[in-house]
Amino acid sequence: MNASNYQTLLENLYEGIYYVDLERRIKYWSKGAEIITGYKSSDVIGKQCSDKFLAHTSLTGKNLCKSACLMRNTLATGSYNKTEVYLRHKDGHNVHISLRISPMYDAQKNIVGATHIFTNNEAYLSLRPDEIKKNYELYYDNITGLPSCYNSKLILKTKIEEFRRYHWPFATFIMHIDNFEHLKKIYELNLLDGIIKHFSSLIKQDIRPFDILGRWSENQFMVILINVKKKAMLMLGERMRTLIENSVFTAGKNSINLTFSQSGALIGKDIQSEDLIEKLEELLKQSIAAGGNRSSYHVF
Repeated sequence: MNASNYQTLLENLYEGIYYVDLERRIKYWSKGAEIITGYKSSDVIGKQCSDKFLAHTSLTGKNLCKSACLMRNTLATGSYNKTEVYLRHKDGHNVHISLRISPMYDAQKNIVGATHIFTNNEAYLSLRPDEIKKNYELYYDNITGLPSCYNSKLILKTKIEEFRRYHWPFATFIMHIDNFEHLKKIYELNLLDGIIKHFSSLIKQDIRPFDILGRWSENQFMVILINVKKKAMLMLGERMRTLIENSVFTAGKNSINLTFSQSGALIGKDIQSEDLIEKLEELLKQSIAAGGNRSSYHVF
């Protein structure tokens, strides 16, 4: 896809997108940003995002531009930030948005700016309760609150597309809780749900804030580790496996030792998400066949 096609793609997204340099001066402002904020590109190009026109505030009314600027944090540390805030529309009213801020790097991996992607939540908030429930269940698992399998696949495709554009390496894991069919025969549903929550909570605490954990199936999870190389993939993969192996889940008189089998792949070349998932599932079968509590890895 050439540069003009990427430009057309960005201009046709419902989300608002803008890009800032190291001085937080706006260098790009999408059509979606114009629609959500009311400000034309000509109104904002060259301005600093910290200028008063957007006036980002927290949901409790805190002025974020003055005291807790997420864009400044991303530019200084390279961290990924996401939250829900209000911005001030050109007409003066507040708009409830979800935002994600990501650092941008040059060929030498120096931070050169950041992208700010934001979505208008007003339409979602106006949905009927049954519509909200339906949308939530499509994108999020109702036991753990993690991204669903459907959502995880969308995220995975996004990360592959980012690799194509920026060559940011990442690793993907599928984790399979061992002997889950046996546990289902012994324990009641509410205890099984507790095991799932326990497992996901431990992994969530162990990975970095900008890494991604999703529920892949009944007893499987997907982890995406951002910007890692082979050594880090192997170290983090084994650390997660050991963490679960050494944990004990307790519910009443029940003490359950959990283990999991996993497959992991490092993305170092262009690949389709379907081929990646197929390879991960093939490797996972190897780990399970080897007796469980095993890891199988591949580098693309």
